Amino acid sequence: VEIGADQNPDYSGNFYLPVYDFAKYALSQQIYTKNEIGQGECMINSVSFKIGSGNQATRQYEVYMKNTDQSTFSNANYIAMSASDKVFDGSVTVGTAETWYTIEFTTPFNYTGNNIVLCVYDKTGTGTGNPGYHTFYKYSATGRSLYSQGSSAYNITSLTTGYATTYVNQVQFEMEPKPTTIPVEIGADQNPDYSGNFYL
Repeated sequence: VEIGADQNPDYSGNFYLPVYDFAKYALSQQIYTKNEIGQGECMINSVSFKIGSGNQATRQYEVYMKNTDQSTFSNANYIAMSASDKVFDGSVTVGTAETWYTIEFTTPFNYTGNNIVLCVYDKTGTGTGNPGYHTFYKYSATGRSLYSQGSSAYNITSLTTGYATTYVNQVQFEMEPKPTTIPVEIGADQNPDYSGNFYL
């Protein structure tokens, strides 16, 4: 599922979402609505972002996802995250202009059909420098994103407030149906009875 392609996306001025890799540490949260996603319950296996400009770089990411009833952020307050919301922790290669880069989740996300909040944390500890840092494609969406960046590491489970923007990233989510459980009956063809069976 691709979100934002029909919203006249561009990358002008967007250094901050999903992360501002000029900084040592950076993070963001973005809300995508169920109407944009347009899918019922399913599993999400990856997220991809489209690059506007920048040099190829290897970064260290953590990614968190959560189902939410919120459609916007309230007073620039981040949505609380816990360790159980983490879907990825590892190395990511961020490419060059006009390409997509994909983060394959190590733990698929259980999507319930509601809005979702996507949290990306770049914990590399060194910036990409100038020139070299990336811009990313985005589209207009007021109140649905927050970001932070700085020289010290963040604790994702205790975030408070961030800086609000008026857009979110153009993204692709790889989705698949949830596994179905099929009951299998064993023994029906073996003339079963209960006589004398007190023990099992």
